[in-house]
Amino acid sequence: MPDFDFRKLRGRITEKCDNVRGLAVKSGISAGKLYPSLQGRRAFRTNEIERLMAPDCLDIPKELLDEYFFTLKVR
Repeated sequence: MPDFDFRKLRGRITEKCDNVRGLAVKSGISAGKLYPSLQGRRAFRTNEIERLMAPDCLDIPKELLDEYFFTLKVR
């Protein structure tokens, strides 16, 4: 699995939900699924990304999908 950089996503989580637990409540995705995904140990599922991007959750525009979810880490 590629090594993705989720710093921008984590910033948006802090901005909109305070923390991952708040995001879990807001999105309906368990923290047990979110933490491993944000650590790169589990891939985000398509339906999870759609829920996270929704206007009532993180409100991420579709054109910024790659910036938040698919930016590769630079070594």
